[in-house]
Amino acid sequence: VMETFQPSAVVLQCGADSLTGDRLGCFNLTVRGHGKCVEFVKRYNLPFLMVGGGGYTIRNVSRCWTYETSVALGSEIANELPYNDYFEYFGPDFKLHISPSNMANQNTPEYLEKIKYVLYRSTIKLSPILLKVDPCFLHRLKATLIGDGSVLSTYFVCDIGNYYYGQGHPMKPHRIRMTHNLLLNYGLYRKMEIY
Repeated sequence: VMETFQPSAVVLQCGADSLTGDRLGCFNLTVRGHGKCVEFVKRYNLPFLMVGGGGYTIRNVSRCWTYETSVALGSEIANELPYNDYFEYFGPDFKLHISPSNMANQNTPEYLEKIKYVLYRSTIKLSPILLKVDPCFLHRLKATLIGDGSVLSTYFVCDIGNYYYGQGHPMKPHRIRMTHNLLLNYGLYRKMEIY
């Protein structure tokens, strides 16, 4: 995909419903597995924006997004969770990383090869996207977001109130609050910049 499209920037959607134990998803990925995806995208040395997504076991979503942020920043963080406002939610082990379950892997090698074939076949027909990100736009964006102090982290925008998603969505603000709290307590917010 990277060779075909030759992007000048990447938006990495970090949905966490693929995590082991998720109430809705049925994959068995670990937090470290998600981090490997961030490492993979980082290796291209392109500007990239990480955004959240699904994930319905909120304590694991916040673990995952915190770890992905640390990988993006190149900062190692301890497996022991720092004490925070939501500490009791992370029991009984109070660790950052979670273990995969003993769920059976139903992805046969033949099935995976078929998926790769279908994906590669469809990308061969596509031509590269020639859209380039204007560096002046990125500079103005950074100045707008950072200059007035309205952005504390990638998960919480003070002026906009990223904690509010409308009525009937109590879970999303909660997982974002939990992630934001972990980022603060790990000290990762000091290393964040918007490019």
